[in-house]
Amino acid sequence: MNMSSTPMPDRRRLAVPLAAGFAELSYLVYEPQKATRTVICIPDFLGNGADFSRLAVVLSGHGFRVVCPDMPGRGASAYLDVADYNPHTYMVALLALAQSLGTTRLMVIGKGWGGVLALGLTRLQELTVSKLVLADVGFPWRLAVDDAVREAAGGAGFATLADARRFLVDTTEFAGLTPQRALPLIDGRLRQVDGGYGLDFDPALLSPEAAARFANVRITPLFEGLGAQLLYLAAGNLPQRDRARLRTIAAAAPNRSYAENLSRASRVHFTSSHELLLTLGFLMSRSLPAL
Repeated sequence: MNMSSTPMPDRRRLAVPLAAGFAELSYLVYEPQKATRTVICIPDFLGNGADFSRLAVVLSGHGFRVVCPDMPGRGASAYLDVADYNPHTYMVALLALAQSLGTTRLMVIGKGWGGVLALGLTRLQELTVSKLVLADVGFPWRLAVDDAVREAAGGAGFATLADARRFLVDTTEFAGLTPQRALPLIDGRLRQVDGGYGLDFDPALLSPEAAARFANVRITPLFEGLGAQLLYLAAGNLPQRDRARLRTIAAAAPNRSYAENLSRASRVHFTSSHELLLTLGFLMSRSLPAL
C-alpha cells in the first residue's frame, strides 16, 4: 500500500443545530484529487476522527473521500451539557455532516459505539448507505470503559507525554497492539493541558446520566430492512450467540458477510494489513471479497 502520494487531512468545522443552540462539529477530510465515493468513519465511544488515520490514508489513496468526525464531546468538537449527550444529538450531528458533503449516497464505517450510530444512519430516509462496515459491535452492545479511564478522566492529567502513553497502553482498548500500531492511536487520544497531558474527551461523557443511555443497546432490530451491503469485523473469536445471530443476518440478504479472529489485539483498530485489505476490498468490490 503506497501512502506517499496521498493527501494530508484537512481539519474542517461545521455548526450543528441542536435544541440548545448551535454546536461546533470538527472533522478530518482526506480528499484525493478525484473522489468518486465518500466514506464516513465513526469512532468508538471515547475515540475521535484520528482513530482512522491509517485506514483513511489507504482509502483516499484509492480514490475515496474519507470523512472522520470528532463526535460531540470528543477531540476538537464542542463539549455539551450532559443532557445533550444522547442518541438524538449524535444523529443530528451525523446527518448535518453528511448533508454538508453534497451527497446523499454514502459508505459508512463504524467502530464499537460508532457502529451503533452507523446502523442508526441506515434508518434515516434522507440518506442512502450503500456499504456498511461494522467492527466489534456485540449483541446487545454494552458500553465498557476501564475503571482507570473513568478515574483519570476527571483527574489532573499526566505530567509528561510518556506518563500518558504508559497509562493508555495498559488499558483494555489498546491491549494486544504492538507499540508501532498503538502509538499513533494513543497520541490521537491525548491533548495538552495546563501542566501536562489529558484524555481528549469531555469527562461528562462518563457521568451516570450520559453513560446510561448506551448501557445496553439492542442491536438486532437495527438490522431489519437493512439495504446496505454489510461487512462485520471482530478482532477475536465471536461468542457463540453473536456468531449465530450474524449467520442469520448474513443469510437474510445477499452481500452480507463477517470475519472474526482478525487480530491479537482486543479490538479492531483498522491498522493491521488484514483489517485494511478486508475493508478496502469490500468498499471497492461490487460483491463481497472472499473471507
